Amino acid sequence: MSTEASKSAQPVRRFRPPDYRHSKIRLARLRKFQDLLRHYQRWPDDLALARPLDQLIPQGTPPSDQRRMLELEINKLLVIVHRDVVEANVVPLVEYSWNEPHVDRATAEVVREEKKRLYDVITHYYQLVEDHPYHKDFAAIMSVLEQAIGMYEARVKYTFGQLFNPIEWISWLVRLPLEILERAGLDQNDDMHKRAYSIYGWIIRVVFALILLLIAARIGIKVDWKELFSRTVRWVIP
Repeated sequence: MSTEASKSAQPVRRFRPPDYRHSKIRLARLRKFQDLLRHYQRWPDDLALARPLDQLIPQGTPPSDQRRMLELEINKLLVIVHRDVVEANVVPLVEYSWNEPHVDRATAEVVREEKKRLYDVITHYYQLVEDHPYHKDFAAIMSVLEQAIGMYEARVKYTFGQLFNPIEWISWLVRLPLEILERAGLDQNDDMHKRAYSIYGWIIRVVFALILLLIAARIGIKVDWKELFSRTVRWVIP
């Protein structure tokens, strides 16, 4: 039997990168999920890397109920962690292939037919560890999680620096009205959404044109206002 990472046949979806706060939330969630799996599988080398169990499940849980509580906590996170992994552009798929012998009816000979099965290491977690209860298979799950954790660690560092970037704050203010429209449920593929984008883009052009004119007047630049107005109109309305 062999295993290999499988590339998705579907095109990679583009997701809006999370900001600093949401990157930290996703990073903490992935690390918690990883530690839950380490306690659930109890491979010694992996278990040594996990946080204490009482930090992952409700404190005071009797030992007889700890296994059940682990499953409950894992189940709570399966779907949302899958989303976190996919939005980190990490492919959570592993393909298993093996040769299965069977008797050819025509020749009465034993032949081997290659079989394949694709697992999503997050959403098919329980099935995967049941079908393949070996450490190398658990390591494949950990590898996917580590890749996603690495992406969000890098994102946290980058977005922390952007907190002090004035251009980032200006961009956020410029985008705020569109963010409100999206949160109000306006579909990005909807014609009304496209018209709103077009109108708002025109408004932004007008505002920037006025700012440039005010700056020019403030610093005393002598310009041909008629020509400047004509050029500004052509820039605002392409």
